[in-house]
Amino acid sequence: MSAVGALTRAAWFQARSYRLSLVMQAGGLLMTIVPLYFVANALQPTMEQAIARESAQFFGFILVGSIGLMFAMSALTGLQGAVASGISNGYLESLLMTRASLPSVLVGLTSYGLILTAIRATVGLVGGWLLGAQIVWGSFIPALLILALLVIAHWGIGLVGTALVIAFRTSGPLTAVVTTVSVFFGGVYYPVTAIPSWLGAIAKATPLAYGLQALRRVLLQGEGITSVGPEVAILAAMGVFAVAIGTLSMSFALRYARRAGTLGAY
Repeated sequence: MSAVGALTRAAWFQARSYRLSLVMQAGGLLMTIVPLYFVANALQPTMEQAIARESAQFFGFILVGSIGLMFAMSALTGLQGAVASGISNGYLESLLMTRASLPSVLVGLTSYGLILTAIRATVGLVGGWLLGAQIVWGSFIPALLILALLVIAHWGIGLVGTALVIAFRTSGPLTAVVTTVSVFFGGVYYPVTAIPSWLGAIAKATPLAYGLQALRRVLLQGEGITSVGPEVAILAAMGVFAVAIGTLSMSFALRYARRAGTLGAY
């Protein structure tokens, strides 16, 4: 864990030199929430019945959906970006030569990004609550568990993309495909039930769909974790599967890069 802490601190020291950027990120998020509030309120009568199972407010529905998507995309792309940057400047090869284990290096490279996402999400959630979003704060701990499972599932997919970056210097269309599927079939801006039945199979294979359904019912409706047990169980299974595939992909990619002598090529 010392390696994770060291890499997190290193990322913080680098980001601290761009303080204005950090302030603008938080301020920009708040500026996004305000127009979202007015649009959601205008659409409330139209969407009220469609979202009733997950939320009484369309504003809260979209707010939680946006926060879930934020975490998913951070977990999906953070490691790929860090590894690509590490390859380009030779930093990754130096890290892999240290005594730190590979898992701690990989987690450390993404920890700061996830911490920053958590801070931005908290600012957004509190800002939405001040605007009138009905947040059940007593369900915050179960909500964190669901978010953790959501992050694990997408981090596993991100491992596959990172393996492609190590082996071929690009993740190809993987990231774009997962992002597009998550946005359109994950229930971010509208409920999964609104998706035509002939496209339902895609939604059922999307981790974000299960994560957002469970997260909204817990954080907006105040339901217990046992009430969303099926969604949580499926999300957890997806996470285990994604991490297992990602771990195998990383193992193959590192062996290939070392054999080809391209791990330090930048």
